[in-house]
Amino acid sequence: MQQSIEYIRSELKGLYPSEEIEQFITIIFRHLCDYSRADLIIYKNKELSESITAEIRRFTLRLKAYEPIQYILGSAWFLEYTFNVRPGVLIPRPETEELIELICAENPQPQRRVLDIGTGSGCIAVSLALRLKESQVNAWDISPEALAIASENATNNHAEVTFTRQDILNFDAACYPGRFDIIVSNPPYICESEKTDMSENVLNYEPHLALFVEDTDPLLFYRRIAVAGLTLLQPGGKLYYEINARFGQETRTMLEEAGYRDVCIVKDIHGKDRMIKAVRP
Repeated sequence: MQQSIEYIRSELKGLYPSEEIEQFITIIFRHLCDYSRADLIIYKNKELSESITAEIRRFTLRLKAYEPIQYILGSAWFLEYTFNVRPGVLIPRPETEELIELICAENPQPQRRVLDIGTGSGCIAVSLALRLKESQVNAWDISPEALAIASENATNNHAEVTFTRQDILNFDAACYPGRFDIIVSNPPYICESEKTDMSENVLNYEPHLALFVEDTDPLLFYRRIAVAGLTLLQPGGKLYYEINARFGQETRTMLEEAGYRDVCIVKDIHGKDRMIKAVRP
């Protein structure tokens, strides 16, 4: 086994930080052998089967091409849950975990009616369905592929979520008057001009439809959801976004001008403007 570990290190050296390479090693052996970090030391002299050795080499070659480890394995951890991920959906991020924690902390009442707009892998909708007691969770996305993956994740995690194909930029909110207590969304918010600052594993593999928005209208999805929310939410209902830190103040101003009250920017653990919450009047 130690030989395979050294193979991974040597092949990925210079391509990734050493700390990230060690994380890859831990993840790969946990996936293939169900080994913990401690097991890697205890069983370092154990001989691996040819099939596992071949898989390690295959994984390493894909990592050399900067393919995200989550896509290689086909799954990602989010909070305490496992989610299937494929190139048709974004890989769940720790920042989005903070959004879930915020919503759950502020909405302890049972029987919340929740809408997740742009659900992707379903990580937000499924997590809220599992954590908000007796909640009724709906999730929308424009992508049939994303909805199929999200449905798998709801089934695998034993969560009840109603999935619907819906284009938030082109729909009639009047069909859903006052239906929801909470709307949450992590919509596309990275400007096209920011692509040069992004890593290859994101640019080459994750779906651009779920990532990018035109520089000329960076708040496109936020504004449309905010307008729809004035009809979709019941009075006093809450709107939660994950946001681009560059546009926190602009997003708050847009919501206030739309008529929302108690608009508040929330920073993530790194001190960046990452979430925003507002209340429908």
